[in-house]
Amino acid sequence: YSEYSGYGFGLKYKGNKFENLEFDDDFNCYKRSVCCIDAGEFMGYSSKKQLSEFLLLRELTKAFSGFKSDTEEEIGCNSQKYSALATGNWGCGVFGGKLPIKFILQWLAASQADRTDLHYYPYDQYIPFGQQLLEFT
Repeated sequence: YSEYSGYGFGLKYKGNKFENLEFDDDFNCYKRSVCCIDAGEFMGYSSKKQLSEFLLLRELTKAFSGFKSDTEEEIGCNSQKYSALATGNWGCGVFGGKLPIKFILQWLAASQADRTDLHYYPYDQYIPFGQQLLEFT
């Protein structure tokens, strides 16, 4: 992990971040997995265009591929299957993704990947997300 400042194009690395993580002596690694998924560039796209079948399937497949892991080799450390997943407003800042669309795509991908313990962290979203999701549906 790393310390940082800023957001989007103003993001700056500020050094390593260390946490008290559980160590697995049998596999000589920490019991934690980090997955980074690049976000599609949607700046200037309308919600309707972001709902095109092609773009929805593209983003859904990326999220599923990142969230899914079953084997020791995929996890890279131990044979435990992870069920917890922490995520947030993936691609909704400077990339222009629509929050309700991206949330639902991540929810669907997590469900299909058997990630049954989804934790959603909306960063500093100032618009009440619950209201946005209600309007979207």
